[in-house]
Amino acid sequence: MDIDHNCPLCNGCEESADQLFFKCPETKKVWEEVRHWVGLFRRITTIKSAIKWTARQKTGSAIVQKARRLALMASINFMWKTRNAHIFDGKPFEAERVVFQVKSTSYRLLYTRFPYEQVIEHLPEK
Repeated sequence: MDIDHNCPLCNGCEESADQLFFKCPETKKVWEEVRHWVGLFRRITTIKSAIKWTARQKTGSAIVQKARRLALMASINFMWKTRNAHIFDGKPFEAERVVFQVKSTSYRLLYTRFPYEQVIEHLPEK
């Protein structure tokens, strides 16, 4: 059985977790939007560095700190699900849709913990 080891999104590199989630040109589009949304200016290039960063990150309000962690987890989750839908169902990988899913999920979870007005005050809607 022949298994294609290239990234299914860009077909440019051998797929690995770090390549798929942080180095693929398609997923980089997601990260650029998400990073801008949560005010994260440092580039993250590996899962290990992302986990370390979220554990150490103490700047910003509690809402912003929680939003950054949620955005990281939601981004990886939705990129993985969208990658699988691309491979197994032939659906296109649409960065804009992934960003929408990340934001809507993050907002929904933040609203369960913080008042709506505080969330909107600390995070831009766009």
